[in-house]
Amino acid sequence: NFFLEHFSSEPAVQNVDWQKWFYGSGLPELPTMNCVLAEKVELLFSSLKGGYEGSKEDTEGWFPAQTMLLLDRLVDYAREQAAAGKADEVRQRLSTWSEAYGLDATSNAEIRFRWLILAMACHDPSRVDAAIAMALEVGRMKFTRPLYRELMKEPARMARAKAAFEKARGTYHPITSKMVAQDFAKAESK
Repeated sequence: NFFLEHFSSEPAVQNVDWQKWFYGSGLPELPTMNCVLAEKVELLFSSLKGGYEGSKEDTEGWFPAQTMLLLDRLVDYAREQAAAGKADEVRQRLSTWSEAYGLDATSNAEIRFRWLILAMACHDPSRVDAAIAMALEVGRMKFTRPLYRELMKEPARMARAKAAFEKARGTYHPITSKMVAQDFAKAESK
């Protein structure tokens, strides 16, 4: 009662069907969301997937979250392609995308992380050193553990990743060190 009296002049409060909200079944209807930013990402993703090589102008004015979403979509796509034995098709385009969008040179850890996960999902040997370097530099489990896990998926990369981990193990947080060590032990037992 106080709430309704206090906000009686607010049209948004007057338009709420309180009976339905409090006593009705199910969730109330949600307003239609504006997804313009995500739609731009989906459009570019579809274009890249279809063979478009990319251009710097494509991402001008983008928020980092849009680039992160694009890379997440590309990682999922690369994993699908790799499972179908077509990782080469995506891997061959990584350098072109990096040139167009400055992905190898980014200083944003979130974008760099996703970019390197994409490269590892495509079995790109040219970016293994960059993935190991990020795992050594950043050290946060949020980035370190998934990077090491991706590196462990190929025996040639695993030995290099393990050597780097052993070298830096003492610099990581104890929980990060413990969890990554368990991941290596599990991968080696397979």
